Amino acid sequence: MEHSYVKNTPPPDKKRRITAYCCVPQCSNYICEAIWGHTFPKIGAERKKWEVALKMGKPASASMRVCSAHFVPTDYFPGAKKRHKLFPHAVPSQNLPKRVCDKSESSPQKRQKEARRNRLHSRRHNKNNIETVSENESDVEEGGNTQDDFVCENISWDASTQANLAFSSSASLKKLSETRSLADLICDLSITNDKACQACLGTESDASTEEKKSVTLPALLDSDAKLFTFAGIHSVELLEGLIDCVSDLDTGSSANKKILPVKDRVLLTMVKIKLNMSFTAIGVLFNIGRQTCSNYFKNMAPMLARVLKVMIPFPGPEDIRLNLPRSFKKYRNTRIILDCAETHIEKSKCLKCRVLTWSQYKKNHTAKYDLGITPSGLLTEVSEPYGGRASDKLIVNQSRVLDKLDYGDAVMVDKGFQIEKECLLRNVSLIRPPFLRKKKQLSQQEALETADIARARVHVERVIQRLREYNLIKGPIPWSVLPFFHSVLLIVAGLTNLGPPVISTGRFM
Repeated sequence: MEHSYVKNTPPPDKKRRITAYCCVPQCSNYICEAIWGHTFPKIGAERKKWEVALKMGKPASASMRVCSAHFVPTDYFPGAKKRHKLFPHAVPSQNLPKRVCDKSESSPQKRQKEARRNRLHSRRHNKNNIETVSENESDVEEGGNTQDDFVCENISWDASTQANLAFSSSASLKKLSETRSLADLICDLSITNDKACQACLGTESDASTEEKKSVTLPALLDSDAKLFTFAGIHSVELLEGLIDCVSDLDTGSSANKKILPVKDRVLLTMVKIKLNMSFTAIGVLFNIGRQTCSNYFKNMAPMLARVLKVMIPFPGPEDIRLNLPRSFKKYRNTRIILDCAETHIEKSKCLKCRVLTWSQYKKNHTAKYDLGITPSGLLTEVSEPYGGRASDKLIVNQSRVLDKLDYGDAVMVDKGFQIEKECLLRNVSLIRPPFLRKKKQLSQQEALETADIARARVHVERVIQRLREYNLIKGPIPWSVLPFFHSVLLIVAGLTNLGPPVISTGRFM
């Protein structure tokens, strides 16, 4: 018995060739000896051309192949038999995939029918024109010059134009057999008539176009009510005063070289503040572009702020005591009433800016600023805007409004202002509603004190409500306008002080 310890292994099979299919949509060819495949170009631009031409809908990979059925013979290098090599700039152009939304080209039969229909329509049109010209020529020879000697469909000429065209038509018809066809002559006469009509109506169309261009928003604001509705300015006289002041400041500015006068630029800025419209919409009202409108606003807002900042004074103690309302009978030493307001702003793309502008009170991204008014309702303090995360105490300390108070003055605030130490250092009294703290309820005296302070502080809310009549203060503020928001606050505060008083005359002591 023979024992063989050598393993009898069969001869190895030949390596099976993997079948590769064409990656082009709607193509079912596979790569073989008769149909060869090509990889996508490595150059980005050429690769993109292949993807667009083949309507791939996805990026091409290294394993994808495009069969030779999508190329023409001129795309290959001549003389290559075994390896078919494409030219570097060859792009697939044959058997391309078709989508449902693609428009199918018309067949040759349809194109022939369309051409035949157009020729028939042209012959009928020329025949009618020939009959009309022959009739008019006979009328000219028999009856001499007439005013209705040449009439075509949908064409109306005046007497002088008709006489000239009739004379030229009779002279041209005599030489028709030698030079041109009658259809060509009629086309020339129609073109001549169109030019004559355009020459007659040219001045009227130009005048109407200029009249349309000249109508802009400033021409429509001719009354106090319209002016306040669109621009927030109380009277036409106030607008003229603002224009004079801005003109004095704008003498050396490059904005003088631009197309809009000072009045239109002032109104443009105020329309943005009052209505908070987009610069594109305001540009339509003033017949300018969006970017030009934005540039005007950014140039004019600081100038108007410089002019109207004078209307935000800080009166002395004697002036305040002479104009004290009855609700401040118990608080005669009150010099200023402080309160903070917030305005919604657009959400920033910067994460750090989002953290700084998030307001826990408003549950939104806001700009926060401090307002101070006198007991009579006059705005005397407008701080710079801060992020919504800033506290009332921080804004008061940064604005240094307490440094303007004298010894013995009093400042009235709400419960959010934790400024006891700051007032104590400056010998200033702090009028603030009492806190409940650990007590279940306020005592009778504390409740009456809270009611008296609330009755006196209500004027601050009324002033803030007047500020929010301007939609840009109401918000949201575009991110591009946010660097100019302090100028906007000064403008609105100055115009509010120039408006009607918050407290009527009968409520003063």
